[in-house]
Amino acid sequence: MLFSLQISLAYICQPWLYLPICRMSVLVFFSVALVLASSAPSLSSEKHHLQEIVKILKRMEKLPEDIKQKLTADVIDGHQCEMNDFCKAEKVLELEVGGWKENNKLFVEEGKKLIREIKAYTKHMPCLISYESTNQLELKVLLHRLFTCAQKNYPSTIRGTK
Repeated sequence: MLFSLQISLAYICQPWLYLPICRMSVLVFFSVALVLASSAPSLSSEKHHLQEIVKILKRMEKLPEDIKQKLTADVIDGHQCEMNDFCKAEKVLELEVGGWKENNKLFVEEGKKLIREIKAYTKHMPCLISYESTNQLELKVLLHRLFTCAQKNYPSTIRGTK
């Protein structure tokens, strides 16, 4: 539709291209089209990052029990699921992945991918991390809560994943 409108506008204005009004309307139209085109991908980008987060978390279900049972900081509850919860989980996962470098290649690889996707998902938000959790929980619980938050933030991404 956008392309056909561009063509029709250029076709209509062609004989009068020397008129300032016609030139201005073409310029305004292309400026608006450019702004709309550059701002459109943000929603699909968020959707893409959430889909990737869900896919990675599903693959991480296959982690060995010794890793899934590791205690970590209890930073998200899985109920509010705000953007800051993703930031907190990212920081905790950075510490966890860093501590398991030699022990489990799958956890390190998937953990790094997950951290990258969370960073990309939250890049437009200043992450204010201030958690002082004395409570601890198993890593698998944290990952499950993160999965729940991803579902709550964009439920239709789950239908599209296998």
